[in-house]
Amino acid sequence: MSMNAASPARRILRVLGAALAAPRTGAILWALAILLHLAVFWIVRENPLQSDALSYQLTAERLRSLAHYDPYWPPGLPLYLVGWSALFGALGSSIAVARASMLPVFFLLAWLLYRALLRTAGRPAANLALLAVTLQPMFLLYSVTPFTQLPVGLLLATALWVFVQATERSTLARTLVLALALALLPLFRASALLLAALLPALLWRRSRRWRDLAVPALAVGVALGLWLVKAHDLAGRFVPVNSANVRNVYVGNNPWTPLYRTWWFSNHRTEDAGVPAGFIAARDSIDALPDGERDAALRRGALDHVARRPDLFALRSINRVRAFFALDILTASYARRYHGLDSPLVYAGIVGLDGLVFLGATALAWLVLLAPSLPPFQRRLIRYAWICGGLYALPYFLAFSHPTYHFPLIPLFLLGALAALGGTVDDALALLASPFRAGRGRRLAAVGGLALLVAIQVEWVLINALAG
Repeated sequence: MSMNAASPARRILRVLGAALAAPRTGAILWALAILLHLAVFWIVRENPLQSDALSYQLTAERLRSLAHYDPYWPPGLPLYLVGWSALFGALGSSIAVARASMLPVFFLLAWLLYRALLRTAGRPAANLALLAVTLQPMFLLYSVTPFTQLPVGLLLATALWVFVQATERSTLARTLVLALALALLPLFRASALLLAALLPALLWRRSRRWRDLAVPALAVGVALGLWLVKAHDLAGRFVPVNSANVRNVYVGNNPWTPLYRTWWFSNHRTEDAGVPAGFIAARDSIDALPDGERDAALRRGALDHVARRPDLFALRSINRVRAFFALDILTASYARRYHGLDSPLVYAGIVGLDGLVFLGATALAWLVLLAPSLPPFQRRLIRYAWICGGLYALPYFLAFSHPTYHFPLIPLFLLGALAALGGTVDDALALLASPFRAGRGRRLAAVGGLALLVAIQVEWVLINALAG
């Protein structure tokens, strides 16, 4: 991990560092971010929504009409779309309004990362984060497509930032912002319930202020309670946030679930080639049950299988972790399938740029976590970035996993890692090299973690290549 002081690589990094530190760079990057994302929106504004994005739009229309239906999808994004439709529906088509609604979420997240890093690490780190989120194809897709990944990324980054600030000095304003972020998170992704439950307790453990525990807990309870009442009213039965959750657990834990591609049944219909007849029969028999019995049957089916084959559950869970941290091909697939960008070079370029940002942020966050010497605030920030990311990801390791779910961790890792890389390029390189020069345990963890990250990508590429 050593780099000679006069090496070409170090000289290039110094030039890049100087460019990022230039006074006008921030303004240029903000102009680029605004123009690029607005241009992408304008190009795709009337392109029909597909897949989950279409489902969220249809769910928003059902909520707006107050029709009786089973809340399959989490309510946060559909409710947000309902608000946008009410405010701006007269200005354009429902598709354009839905796509436009994601732009403020992107700019808020970019602003949060920029301001937080400007304060903790200086202009180069803030500009590097802004450059990453501006150019990464995943951010471009999610800034103009109503998926939950971008709002969850914003809420996670907000929760992390105000939480770590509150561990330094707890104020009512910080507690209220944390409460708002944690109250909204489970409404966008029910998998965030564990994080929303534990983070206030972790803050109280440090501050010993009951306000830091009670206010977020009350906010989460009120938000969930109001939705549960509304969901019961819509479905005529109790729905635990949304009914997809228990189905996802069954999809990832049944006798026919693939050992690696645990998500496979979630995006393949019964008529698709390769779907086992046994799975089709089991799912059809469950779907034939009344609404009130279906969730219980799905839950029972998953738990019975886990109890019968804990070995397969353990193996699938290990595979789910690996799939979670693999290269995301969703953006490239969308560009090819729905936006006419079917060139193999374009596909490879999108996957490569997505991977560069995600793998770069993850590798930096891992090395910063292992650095033996960090200022107290930066130490807490990187530590809780991994804790928040782990609490968010844990349900995916138990149900089913896919690389697209790792997106909300990118803002956490950018914030946690770059906050520690202030100063000169040489200072940053020295900090990143410090785990390799520390004790044997840190050195092994650094080498092992990076090697595992690379191996996961090689495995993912081979699995997709063999699958055709």
